[in-house]
Amino acid sequence: MLKFYQFYADNISREKIKGDVKMLLSIGKVSKITGKPIGSIRYLEENGMLVPFKKSNGGTRYYSLEQIEGYFGKEYLDMSKLNKGADN
Repeated sequence: MLKFYQFYADNISREKIKGDVKMLLSIGKVSKITGKPIGSIRYLEENGMLVPFKKSNGGTRYYSLEQIEGYFGKEYLDMSKLNKGADN
């Protein structure tokens, strides 16, 4: 897991919460690694199936890596897509 943190450190926001560091992904990055359109991820939020870990003051949705792995399944995530192109 340490290699994961080092490799993706520039692509993932990190937030310390109660002594625990959470890796947070924007909705655009979640879309990239899951292959799901942003609209589909918003649909999941609107229907209470995947609630963002936090929202920025500007309204950007952030999800913890644990949330995404739990909902979509770790084996279905393509983490290599985080380094390709700009965020949506």
